[in-house]
Amino acid sequence: MLAVNVRFYVKPCEEDAVEERMKVFASECIDNEPGTNLYTVIKDKDGLGTIEIYEDMDAFRAHGVTPHHD
Repeated sequence: MLAVNVRFYVKPCEEDAVEERMKVFASECIDNEPGTNLYTVIKDKDGLGTIEIYEDMDAFRAHGVTPHHD
């Protein structure tokens, strides 16, 4: 199992739009990527982020080359 935590620093005026797009992307990851066990968007006072859990390194690598990742 592999866990990844990514932080995004977004201009405050763009935060809501970016958060919505990130949520759509997270759903696409869960729906279309075997081995992606968790992909969730977090929001706190410092910005946006994701918590991602993959079954293994192969699943993580596959995440980076899926069509919806572009």
